[in-house]
Amino acid sequence: MSITRLIAVASVAAALAAGCTASTDASDSATEATATQTLDESAADLAADDVMSDGGDLAPGAVTASVTGETIELGDEQLIIDQGGTFVLTGSSSSSVVVNTDEAVVLVLDGVDIASTTGAAIVVEQADDVTIELAAGSENRLEDASTRSDEEINAVLYSESDLTITGSGSLTVRANYEDGIATKDDLEIVSGTITVAAPDDGIRGRDSITLVDGVISVVSGGDGLKTTNEEEADRGNVHIVGGTITVDSGDDAIKAQTTMVIDGGTITVANSVEGLEANNITINGGDISIYAADDGINAVAGEVGLDVFITVNGGTIAVEVGSGDTDAFDSNGDLTLNGGAVTVTAPTSSFDADGTAVMNGGTLVVNGQQLTSIPQSRQGGGGGGGGGGRP
Repeated sequence: MSITRLIAVASVAAALAAGCTASTDASDSATEATATQTLDESAADLAADDVMSDGGDLAPGAVTASVTGETIELGDEQLIIDQGGTFVLTGSSSSSVVVNTDEAVVLVLDGVDIASTTGAAIVVEQADDVTIELAAGSENRLEDASTRSDEEINAVLYSESDLTITGSGSLTVRANYEDGIATKDDLEIVSGTITVAAPDDGIRGRDSITLVDGVISVVSGGDGLKTTNEEEADRGNVHIVGGTITVDSGDDAIKAQTTMVIDGGTITVANSVEGLEANNITINGGDISIYAADDGINAVAGEVGLDVFITVNGGTIAVEVGSGDTDAFDSNGDLTLNGGAVTVTAPTSSFDADGTAVMNGGTLVVNGQQLTSIPQSRQGGGGGGGGGGRP
């Protein structure tokens, strides 16, 4: 370990310590923000920080900081959070932030710009759960490297634990390797303005994705938003409560391995192979507009044996599909319209159901013609006209 490296680590520690003020009021001492930095490591111990952890891609000069409530100015040293608490991050870095603790962690991004040259921008190796809070008025940017030593960490913002994104600020995520945001547990987006561009999947949650509110824009070469757990019936689901969601995807726009429920929000699928896909799909509300080169809304059988169906109880839904062997609504089981306003533009087939297809309520317009029942499979409703796909 060179003297220059020791000075660099000590300088970062001094900066952290300078941001923390001990309270003179004993009654407030329990809640006063604290910062600790180990400075009595031997040169061998400091050198050990340079080796790769399970999370991979540690940068030289990694700094282990245990800070609660104070602002940490990022530098090009990798920052490791090794205890629970709230950590306010600001500034820019060419390295990454790593969370490794068995406690809950809140990362407040307040004007953060991380463009990692070694791998992912933020990695949660382990934690009870992690919340990313976008500070009010802040603009934050995360970008990853196009290569990494640990290929399993395949997203810009990657978590092994439950991940929640909240706050009123903005977050731009640019992926150069594969995915934009990914967690191997549950993902919940409560609020914020989130923009993701990724060569593969945009936003991925293994066990679930819940969208409560916020403005979410995804451009992806693969799926836009997806879950991947297809082995447990109560997981692998997508639930959209509200928010404004725009997806331009090279594959499926929004995909659940099990159940998808849409209660509200504004959803625009500008481009996709298939717009919405799950074992079963229930739409209770929302304003939904879909363009799909193949099927617009698709219910397919899965690995866990759930019932396969599409049920529309409410909302305003417009589905356009391209030419060829395509269906606006395609259910490998039942298809039921109980309410809502549904408009379909389909040159070949508007509805295709392997089970029953029933219209109990709502309004239905197919290729410009208002209908009072679901047309027979592959008849395209009111004749063959309609949009023949997008250029």
